[in-house]
Amino acid sequence: MSDFRNFIDDLPSVEEADFEEYANLMQMYVVAAKKSNSFEGTKRLLTELYPDNAHFIYELLQNSEDACARNVSFYLKSDCLIMSHDGSKIFTLNDVKGITNIGNSTKKNDSTSVGKFGVGFKSVFSFTDAPRVYSQDYNFEIVDMLMPRRIENLNERKAGDTVFVFPFKGEQNEQKKYYEQISEELKSLSDSTIMFLNNIHQISYDIDDSESGTITKEKVEDYIYRIVSSSKSTDNYWMIFGKGVDELKAEKNKLRVNVAYFLNNYGDRYEVSSVKGSVNIFFPAVKEHSNLRFIINGPFASTVARDSVRDCEENDLLFEKIFELMVESIDVIKEKGLLDISVYNMLPNNIDELEGRYALLRDKLIEEFDQHKWLLGANGDYYSVSELVRTTPNIQGLFDFKLLKEALGLDQKDWLCMAPLRKKNCINLFDSLPFFKASYKSLTGLFISEKRYMIESYIKKSTPDWLNNFYMFLIDYCNSFQEPRMTLHLDEVISNLRETKILLSNKGDYIEPKNMYLPGDSILENINYLNSDFVRQDNLQVLWHLLKIQPFNDAASAKLLIKAIKAYKEVSSEYLKSIFQLVGTLQESDFSWAKDEKIWFTSTERQKVSINELYLDEPYEQTGYEAIACSLQGIYGLSDDYYDFFSKNNKLEEFCDFVKRLGINYELSIIKADVKKNPLYQTALYNYSDNVTSHSTSEDYTIAGLEEIVMSPSEYTSKTIWNYMIGLKSLPRYCKATFSPNRTSPSRKCDSTLILLLRDNEWIPSNEDGSFYKPADISKEQLPEGFIWEDNSLFLKLVLFGTNKNRIKIQSEKLISEWGVSEDSEQAKALRALLTNPQVAAGILKMVNEEEKKYDLSEALSAQNKSQMDEVDDEALISGSVKNVTRRKGKIIEELEEGVKRPKGLKKLAIISRQKAEPSEREFLYSQYHGRCQICDSTITKWNGQKYFEGINLLNTSTLDDKLKRTLTTGWNSICFCPNHAAEYKFCSIDLSTLAKQIEDIEIEEGDDELIGLEIEMQGLKQTIKYTPKHFLALKTAFEYFLDKEDK
Repeated sequence: MSDFRNFIDDLPSVEEADFEEYANLMQMYVVAAKKSNSFEGTKRLLTELYPDNAHFIYELLQNSEDACARNVSFYLKSDCLIMSHDGSKIFTLNDVKGITNIGNSTKKNDSTSVGKFGVGFKSVFSFTDAPRVYSQDYNFEIVDMLMPRRIENLNERKAGDTVFVFPFKGEQNEQKKYYEQISEELKSLSDSTIMFLNNIHQISYDIDDSESGTITKEKVEDYIYRIVSSSKSTDNYWMIFGKGVDELKAEKNKLRVNVAYFLNNYGDRYEVSSVKGSVNIFFPAVKEHSNLRFIINGPFASTVARDSVRDCEENDLLFEKIFELMVESIDVIKEKGLLDISVYNMLPNNIDELEGRYALLRDKLIEEFDQHKWLLGANGDYYSVSELVRTTPNIQGLFDFKLLKEALGLDQKDWLCMAPLRKKNCINLFDSLPFFKASYKSLTGLFISEKRYMIESYIKKSTPDWLNNFYMFLIDYCNSFQEPRMTLHLDEVISNLRETKILLSNKGDYIEPKNMYLPGDSILENINYLNSDFVRQDNLQVLWHLLKIQPFNDAASAKLLIKAIKAYKEVSSEYLKSIFQLVGTLQESDFSWAKDEKIWFTSTERQKVSINELYLDEPYEQTGYEAIACSLQGIYGLSDDYYDFFSKNNKLEEFCDFVKRLGINYELSIIKADVKKNPLYQTALYNYSDNVTSHSTSEDYTIAGLEEIVMSPSEYTSKTIWNYMIGLKSLPRYCKATFSPNRTSPSRKCDSTLILLLRDNEWIPSNEDGSFYKPADISKEQLPEGFIWEDNSLFLKLVLFGTNKNRIKIQSEKLISEWGVSEDSEQAKALRALLTNPQVAAGILKMVNEEEKKYDLSEALSAQNKSQMDEVDDEALISGSVKNVTRRKGKIIEELEEGVKRPKGLKKLAIISRQKAEPSEREFLYSQYHGRCQICDSTITKWNGQKYFEGINLLNTSTLDDKLKRTLTTGWNSICFCPNHAAEYKFCSIDLSTLAKQIEDIEIEEGDDELIGLEIEMQGLKQTIKYTPKHFLALKTAFEYFLDKEDK
């Protein structure tokens, strides 16, 4: 190989040789290459560069373009291909050298000539071994791909033409293959083949005298060209733009880039249209995909096969020039009057799947819409994107832009032209541009009080068709505010519409919806009815519903009556007649809507209030509510004027029935209460650690004014409440308050405010001394006359009726006897009086029972008095992290290994009984929780400052082996509860059926100090037991150990 290279270096200069010298040099080169075994490899490399064997046709066309040819013809025969062109550029010796050498083309420094690689013409050797060239000065054939050899002139050559003859190589079958490939390639020549050629205007071909075709390019006017293909039967029009690239220097020609847009020709006008975009390097680069909807061309640096564009700075510059050309071309399109929706549909948008340079073209072009007046307004003028308002076609079709500009205070100049708009890519382009958008939300300003006069004036000039479309628009307008993302509430939108004169009446004028009615059974002259042209249109019924337009019936008549009644300032005969008419009108109707109307006079202050601010009692009926109302604020007696008027007209019973149904207060009733005001809210329902969200749920109940009544009771009010509660069959529904802070947290329960107020206050009178007592501190025998008694009443159980009274009486007499105090002595009387206080009595009796010590009277009295000591400092912050999970787990397993026998029924956790925790377990629980309940997180501090809690077992320890019981110090079977939750766990229904699966699924990490929650059900409600990591690891390890033993 080194000898061959030395030989090449010693050859004389090619540039200085004449034809014969050059031919000899190339012969020597070929001989040397063959000797070095490099010739065949080089030939194969050069002939296989292109994607198909027929690609050489484009190379021949490019050579013809460089020769300034206007016409190119191909004649295909079974054994050869003949190509000729009429190029004005004479075929020179340099051209001979250029098509026979490698890397020494005459176009190597000219970027506009594709043959700059020096290998373009070599593509012909894929199907021929000896191409022939006939020109004015040189007739030769090429042997061994590189060596020119003179031949005789071709007599059939037309003067001035250059002719190329390509005899097919190989046997007949191989020649047939070449013939078929070239035939297909000639027939597939498209518009883009000739589109960007400046010199060639016609390409023709003849296939063995049996089939022929031509492609011609003709300039119609500036930028517009006509390309006709006879073989494809197409007659297409294109707008082709070019721009020079001064920054890149060519050897002879000025470099240019091009863009081409397809045109629809409608005879009297053109329309820009979309095509599948392609990238040309003079001819199509088949592997380069732009995904644009127009064609671009440039002298791009490409692969040798010219099928794709390379990444380099020169190409970046060319794409910058293409962007500039696109901007200039859109200005020209606008000048020609062709810039419309079809152009917007052709341009790239943000939805198009573009990459790299093509995405950059798109992004930069979109930015230009704010600098150029390219967008067509509704009035036919062009504007930049910041000068237009984009909206929906129905809004644009309904409203004059000047109306909205003034009503909404817009700075823009016109609507964006949107009609007719059915082109998807056009919509995508508009979506990509930063328009001000007139949405339904922005149109609310049309109907507010300060601006509605504008739309009212505008509507008066409308046609019936416009009005119908406007009413259809209002349906969409209202429905849009039902979406969660809309900040305005639909009620506010409807309210504004109901105040705006937008509905055409039967009298021909425009009325507010609030004063409009649908025709009913009877037509009254003074009533505004909706115009009959719109009443029964099916597609508008939803609008009448949204605007709350009702048929003129009894309810509508009543609303008009109420409107008139509101005008009266005092009770008069006319006022009472109107009330009489109202009662008669609403007897058969649903009139719950009228309960909040302030049209009723009170008995004392003579003010007008709503019916639910009044109570009914004598002289109308003996309801007893007056005594209750005295304890309530904002509840007044009904004026006696109604009694006099309706009694006189023999309609008193009818009147009383009416006001009862309307909502006057005349009997006790359960109402919903604010759960946050429940006395047990902070301790039983709410945890300070709760994450309270908008999805929290709560339920609580009371009686209106109950707190005021029980704080200042009378025998009458007490009897009323007592008898009401005894007879309340639905009490189970109202005896509990519930609260859940969010969607995921379980609900917590406690006694309702109703029960707590009645249980914990002194409101029941005694027939012995007239004093009031708590239900627990009074007996049946002490109830005054008229208090209903029912032995099995749920109410009595809920308020703990008589529980303290009976227990204290028995135990206090026993205590007096044990202390040796004379029953009739002053000390006995003092003790009995003291023991009437349940708190004092409970404390003394508990102290006596626990200490099992006999106290004299003075000792017993002094022992009851305990000062509150300071709380014990016991690290109130719960901390139970595990530093080394593996080591801790191993230690637990070692304790469990001591002859453990698995507890019977472990998998049936829902029915396992519970027992009190052992002292060792309590010690562990205290170390982990410091007395805090694992459910509610509450603590109870005893009088001596220590924390009180109840430790109970998760599983029944009676089924465990004695050795296993010694492992309970690990705390795996223990729970730390407050008294309330301990009692629920011990005695109420409970379900632990999902506990084992929860324990299995949860893993803990070393150093983690977050509490771990396990869900169970207590009394049918979900509760969460919160474990420290250390406590949970003990539980999880034990469960895994037991279950593994069972499986084995």
